[in-house]
Amino acid sequence: MVTNAAPLTIMLSRDPLEMDPGLIALAVDGEPILALPDPLEIGQSFVNNIQAKYEAQVLDPVVTAVSQLPQDGKAADAGAAKTDSNTWTGPLSESSLSYTALEAPRYHKLAASSTAQAPIYDKIAELSATQVEEGEVTLKSHFNEILWTGQFSVGTPPQSLKLLFDTGSCDTWAKPDVFYPERSQTAIPTGNTFKLKYGDRSTAEGDVYRETISVGGRTAFNQHFGVAKTFSSGNDGKEGIAGMSFSSISRLGGPPFYQTIFDQGGMPENVFGFGLWTSGARLDLGAIPARYKDKLVYSPVDDSKGWWSTTFQITGLPGIQTGVIDTGTTLIVGPREAVRTIFKSQGIKVAEINRQIWGKYPVNRVPSITLTFGGQNYTIGKEALSFVDKDGETTAGLIGANIGIGSTWIIGGCFLQDVYAAFDVTQKKVGFTPK
Repeated sequence: MVTNAAPLTIMLSRDPLEMDPGLIALAVDGEPILALPDPLEIGQSFVNNIQAKYEAQVLDPVVTAVSQLPQDGKAADAGAAKTDSNTWTGPLSESSLSYTALEAPRYHKLAASSTAQAPIYDKIAELSATQVEEGEVTLKSHFNEILWTGQFSVGTPPQSLKLLFDTGSCDTWAKPDVFYPERSQTAIPTGNTFKLKYGDRSTAEGDVYRETISVGGRTAFNQHFGVAKTFSSGNDGKEGIAGMSFSSISRLGGPPFYQTIFDQGGMPENVFGFGLWTSGARLDLGAIPARYKDKLVYSPVDDSKGWWSTTFQITGLPGIQTGVIDTGTTLIVGPREAVRTIFKSQGIKVAEINRQIWGKYPVNRVPSITLTFGGQNYTIGKEALSFVDKDGETTAGLIGANIGIGSTWIIGGCFLQDVYAAFDVTQKKVGFTPK
């Protein structure tokens, strides 16, 4: 079925905080990590979670499925191998992580005026969508700057879910008790189940369906969709993940939702773009707006591991680095010694906590950290880079940690807040332009 293929634009706006300041801190793929009073002490929680996400994809944990096959007669995972009459094993990607509830933080995001604003780690940007015209969705930001979710309609009649747009994972799935397949006329059970085991020992189990999924009037029919029945770390109110990486790391046996929409004629081009900004943030599906398109500088993507992985250079470090562009992660994470070298080159005080490298500096001496993609330099703004503690000292949104993926970096929202990022699926490239 061919649907309206006009591009989709999701607009985001910034509102004052509406969350209890004793709540949410930092987020990795929609799961909050509440922080200790000292911003350096958030390190262990953050790194544990991001390590769980990427380590799970590298180590290929087990996907369990009953012996029945999906409607198309194929195994739920193209890379699967039958091990007995009831079990299939194959690659698995991880996208939702646990957290530990700790004391509310006492530090703030650095404002443009170099003074402290509202707390940064006690907020999550959660957006509710309202369709204003064909192909456009307006989203309202409640908590700002940590992560972005959009409203999806799943099933027939549609059930509304708020899912995180995540270029660091592939699959679309919902947490327990937020989607009810028995109420949908289009939910088709594949007969397959998934069982996820994370690096932090949390687990999720559920069933795989084929279902109708719509976002902004763009629809994917027979999309592989996971419905978790159990999730050991609990439910923080976020309702699931909409993965936007590549099919090869799917644990549900199907392409990501954007690929299904494109294959079924629902998008004019197999591209999408993010502007994860504090004001006027947006997601574009199916086309890149002209005002950004002509300014983008692209770098080739290596999708061999299923990630939006590309090469770059960074201040204070010689040579070429490799990084995953991940809209589902807040900070920039690099190898320990590489980050230590960067901090020393910039005169940043190095703090090592739990084998993680953090940098601190006076609020009036924000360092200049520049990433170079495709020969174009992008300097991280001081508002995006710095977090101010109660003593007026700042902590960098760049940390060093060995998270189980070798020398590969994770490039998250700390960088993406200052650029428009375009993802070209057909030509396997990613481009940036200053916002």
